[in-house]
Amino acid sequence: MSFALQEDGKGQIWIGTQYGLLKGILKNDKMTFSIYKPDVNKPNAINHSYILSLLPDPKYPDKRLWIGTKGGGINCLDLGSEKFSHLTSDQGLPNNVVYGILADDEGNLWCSSNRGLAKLNISTPGQYQITPFTAGDGLQSNEFNTQAFYKAADGELLFGGVNGINHFFPKDLQFKSKAPEVYIIGLKVNYLPLKFSTTDKQAKIPIEFLDKLELDYTRNNLSFEFAAMDFTDPNKNQYRYQLLPIEKKWIRPSNERFAHYTHLAPGSYTFRVQGSNSVGIWNESPVEMTIIISPPWWFSNPAYILYTLFLGIIIWQFWRFQLNRIKLKEQLAFELREAERLKDLEQLKTNFFNNVTHEFRTPLSLILEPARQILSKTEDPEIRKNATHVESNSLRLLNMINQLLDLAKLESKSIGLELRHGNLTELLQNTIHSFTPLAEKLGVSLTLTIKKDIPLFFFDAGKTELIINNLISNALKFTPGSGNVEVIIDHSTPNVNESHSSPHSLVSIKVKDTGTGIPPDELEKIFQRFYQVSGSTNSQLHSELKQPEIMGSSMNGSHKTAINPGTGIGLALSKEFAELMGGGISVESEPGIGSCFNFSLPMREINSATTHPLMKESDHFVSSIESQNELKFSPTENAEFPLALVIEDNPELRQFISQSIQKNWKVEEACDGEEGIQKAIELIPDIIVSDLMMPKKDGYEVCNTLKNHELTSHIPVILLTARANIDSKLAGLRTGADDYLTKPFHTEELLLRMSNLLEMRRKLQARFSNMNPDIFKIDGTNNPTELSPLDNEFLRRFIDILQENIEDENFGVEEFAHKMFISRSQLHRKLKALTDQNATDFIRDFRLEKAMEMLQDQEVQVNEVASRIGYSNVKYFSTIFKAKYGISPSQVNSKN
Repeated sequence: MSFALQEDGKGQIWIGTQYGLLKGILKNDKMTFSIYKPDVNKPNAINHSYILSLLPDPKYPDKRLWIGTKGGGINCLDLGSEKFSHLTSDQGLPNNVVYGILADDEGNLWCSSNRGLAKLNISTPGQYQITPFTAGDGLQSNEFNTQAFYKAADGELLFGGVNGINHFFPKDLQFKSKAPEVYIIGLKVNYLPLKFSTTDKQAKIPIEFLDKLELDYTRNNLSFEFAAMDFTDPNKNQYRYQLLPIEKKWIRPSNERFAHYTHLAPGSYTFRVQGSNSVGIWNESPVEMTIIISPPWWFSNPAYILYTLFLGIIIWQFWRFQLNRIKLKEQLAFELREAERLKDLEQLKTNFFNNVTHEFRTPLSLILEPARQILSKTEDPEIRKNATHVESNSLRLLNMINQLLDLAKLESKSIGLELRHGNLTELLQNTIHSFTPLAEKLGVSLTLTIKKDIPLFFFDAGKTELIINNLISNALKFTPGSGNVEVIIDHSTPNVNESHSSPHSLVSIKVKDTGTGIPPDELEKIFQRFYQVSGSTNSQLHSELKQPEIMGSSMNGSHKTAINPGTGIGLALSKEFAELMGGGISVESEPGIGSCFNFSLPMREINSATTHPLMKESDHFVSSIESQNELKFSPTENAEFPLALVIEDNPELRQFISQSIQKNWKVEEACDGEEGIQKAIELIPDIIVSDLMMPKKDGYEVCNTLKNHELTSHIPVILLTARANIDSKLAGLRTGADDYLTKPFHTEELLLRMSNLLEMRRKLQARFSNMNPDIFKIDGTNNPTELSPLDNEFLRRFIDILQENIEDENFGVEEFAHKMFISRSQLHRKLKALTDQNATDFIRDFRLEKAMEMLQDQEVQVNEVASRIGYSNVKYFSTIFKAKYGISPSQVNSKN
């Protein structure tokens, strides 16, 4: 249905329908139409589809078209761009239902609606002044009808309404054109009116003239009341307002005179209001009031300054924390590197001391052992005296070497406690007894006083004995003739109310002397390493003693400790050993009167965590050597000497060992471990004596290689080395060494150990010489346990090859060695070492054993048996068979 029809200044036909706006263009006697409908996605589209009236612009009919809608207010179409602009109740129209639009002679638009009549002044493009009229102004009613509007030729406008028709000449209407004054006449704060008062600092000025108001953050609910000073028709006065900076645009005009705002945040606000008179004349100068809501103290500027400072402090502290963390990390990394460096340095020092010990022990062996041999072979007093001096000074040097090595191990923390259950009183008595001859020679009285019986407990006997030796020897050293040295032993239980570093009972060993004493300024220094107290010692110690050694011990084993002027090592080592055991050493001394050293030792109960796991193994090692001493072997005068291979990198010591044993042994020499392995495989000696620390390959590698080689696995190996500690001994034994001897060594002991090992090998040979070869079966179930797996495997392969070639008469030793991939001499020496038979005899006996089995178990002819075992000459077979068993083959057959 069409409600409006108009032609614009361009000759285009416009039709208003309830479904949109139609545009018709006549061309070539043909009308084409296009429709305009609302589109929410296009803000410049028409805003309503129900069109009630159309009017080309009275001033620019070819540019604009005014459109009245039933719900969308007035739309203005720009005919050039075809874009729509909208005037609605938000812009001041009485209502959005516009029935008719007429233009007066001055170009103003008059619009009828459901809420009265509105005059639209469009004198300024883009700006519209809307003046509403209602029944109060003389209209028949506020509501008008559809299509009831008309402009007469004389300029009179007619609008039909529900109660009749309004007709008038616009130019005859008189309007009040002065804009009214607007005032803010009331203000409520937190719903309470703000009243003028001379005592209230906030309201000393009447509200109408108040332009600034300061409130605290709790008074943030505001209600404004305002009014325009036009009383012609106050109900028609309109207002628009805004609160900056919250509201960017004016609130749409209305006749509402109140504005409400709640929960305003702290800050500065400006309330602005404009008003119009009853005919729509607006006062463009708004009334303003500034409202300042103060923030709480925690949001105030001083608070923000504090927050900023606090945040700065936090950032600074965090930066410091990170910086310290980085520094700490770098420090830890540095300390770790330093610890690794120190560890490497300690290891270097330990290796250095080990190497030095080795280097010292080797020449000491060349000094000490010849001196002992001289003492055992000569009766000349002068020669014996000189040899005795050589031996005693060698032992002193050896003792200092051992102490240096102990200090190095203490620094590297590689020394542990070797706790065993023992009798400390008995140990002390034995030690005193060993020092008695020396004390008698010096003219010093040496006594032992036992105040309380000391029960058995766990302690490190070696370190304890070393400490006692050092204390007694020092006392004797600084005590003149006719003086006294008293050793007092006692024990006490700690008081439960006292603080002790150890909960154990303590044994106290005091060594008191009447010697020269120690100056007070040197008491704190005597336990420092290499520090020596100034003063004289007993001169007899160096010139009058014929036997200046006193038996002592160290952690590395038993050795002699010589009384000497001192190196400043003994007391330092003793103190560190005492502290390692949980005890301590203290001293009291007065020059000219004497000194008293107090050695305290905790009486430990059994504790497996503190006992040294190697002690039992070492005891077993020592006892096994002692038990072997009962075995003795001496080659007969006509017997072939056994072959010994000496592996030693020091040429003088290697030559000395060779000369010392060549009386009963044939000797081969090797200058390093690699050459020693080659010679051992080539020669297959009866025994090997090897140094431990050598170039190319050390003694461990030599022993491990030979014990895992088929040809040399049976050869006894004696490791002769300068490393005297139990760990090195056990490491050598674990690699397969049969014995372990430390430098300096006794030639007699070395010979005895070599003879014992060879005798044990001879007994094994005697056992296997009469053994049935069938015990070496392929599955290995009956192999002798006395032999190593490699030796069993060697014999098994040997016998398998014999079995495969038993019928071959020409299969001899050469062919057999070729099959075994070894030389004839190697085969001979290997078999000799295992079975005490050469290869020829072993092959012959094996064939004869097989012949005996066949003759006993089968009814076969002698010539057939001889053929089966590789003998074509039956007569020769019978001869050797009878030589072995005492009967001929035919007699064995006849018995069956």
